[in-house]
Order: sequence, then structure tokens, then C-alpha cells
Amino acid sequence: MTTATKEKINTKIEKSFPMPKPAAWPTSLEARHFVPLADKMGGDDIGKAVFETASRAMENAENAVNQITQAEHAVQVEQLALEKSGQSNQRLVQKEGKIYAVGGKFGELAQLSDKVLGKEQERMDAAVRRVATHEENMVKLMDAKLVCKDTQADAPLRSDLRNWLKALGPNKAKYEAVKAATEGNLAIIHTILTSPAVLSGLTQADLDTVRTEARKKLAPDLFQAHQQTGTILATMIKASKAIGQKRSSVDVYRLKDESDANSALGKLKGMARA
Repeated sequence: MTTATKEKINTKIEKSFPMPKPAAWPTSLEARHFVPLADKMGGDDIGKAVFETASRAMENAENAVNQITQAEHAVQVEQLALEKSGQSNQRLVQKEGKIYAVGGKFGELAQLSDKVLGKEQERMDAAVRRVATHEENMVKLMDAKLVCKDTQADAPLRSDLRNWLKALGPNKAKYEAVKAATEGNLAIIHTILTSPAVLSGLTQADLDTVRTEARKKLAPDLFQAHQQTGTILATMIKASKAIGQKRSSVDVYRLKDESDANSALGKLKGMARA
């Protein structure tokens, strides 16, 4: 008499695993949404690098997920046809006097999909790190434009400017500081941003406003590219999470395949005991 067995079988699986609804790549994360950003990344190489890195990563992720979704549809159609004809998803083979359940298309789909999505998620995360590095470099380049070497070498001038601002009172001091930033007055900008806020009668929030307005005035292309890069990064992080969610959803096929194998072997064992 042959013995019905299966290596590494999870005999605790009792629940039924229905086929999941194949989920395509979210429309909000489609690579086409990045196209309008190309003109907003400025003419600098760093902006182009961000756009190219992000666009390529998003397009590859979209293609991978949609290819897997198509495979899901195909396998599910085949499975439905098998069920209608009364056939099992599992194949049973006999080897050396033992019966083995050979995994069906569900198990193969889960295994291949996890491998593809795992690589794609690693690539997306690597792209996120590259874009984040570019973002940091943008900040360094912008802030380098806010340095005034003459003012840096003139301590008395810096002291006079701080005392002048502080004597105006908080509201007027903020007004003059922001005005200097929007006009690109590098001497005042440099003095404010390289001194403790209290020495100029300002708050930390005032300094942040001055820095933002000064970057916008003195490095407009970089500023715009930096703003877009923040949006791009947020989208890429969402994309990485979407890939992870897809990996979790296709893992149900592995569980279903294992459940079907248990069921097929269980029926065979029952026949052997009869």
C-alpha cells in the first residue's frame, strides 16, 4: 500500500483561502504623474538626476506590479476552469512508493511574485536613498549662496546689524529681516542666519522664515527643485509601501496552494484507510 505524504506540509491549515482580487498599481502612483515635474526640476544636473532616478524607479515598480496582476488574472481563470471541470489544482505524483502533492500554479505564482517584488522593493528603497541624498545636497548648495564673505570677515558690521534689528522691537525686526531676505540683502541675511536669534531680537521661527525667503530669492531654481523633490520623495515612499502591500496580497496564493495540497492528500489518506 502506498503512503500519502508531503514534505514540510502545514497540517494546521484548516481555513479556506479564497482567491484575492488582483490589485493593479494604484493610479495615484503611476509614473506618468512625474512627467509634468520635469520642467520644475531646474536646469541643474542635480534636479535632472532626481527626476530621472525617481521616474525610472516608479516606472519599473508600476510595470512589475501590473505584470504580476496580469499573471494573477490568468492563473485565476485557469483555476476556475479546473474547478468547473471537477479537477484539482494540485497534482499528485507517486515516487518510490510514496504519494506527493506537487504544487500548482498558485504556489508558483506566489514564489515568483515575491521574488520579483522583493527585488523591486529593494530597488525602490535604494532610489529613495539616492533622491534623499540629492535633496540634502540641494540644501547645502542653496545655503552656500546665503554666505557673504565680506560680512563674515567684518565682526563690527555684524554686531551693528544685530543691534539695529534688536532695537526695532520684535515686530519691526521681523519685518526688516524678512524684507532683507526677499530683496536679497546678503549682509543682513548672513548676519541673521549665523547668529543666535535672540541677539537680533528674533525668534527661531523668524530665522526659518528668513532662510526660506532668502533661498527662494537667491537660489530660485534650486529652491523650486528642492520643493518638488520633497513631493517626489513622499510619493516614492508610498510606492515602496504599495509594493510591500502587493507582496502580502500575493502570499495568499501560497497559503491557498498549501491548503489545497492538504485537502488533496487528506482525501487520498481517507481512500487508503477505507
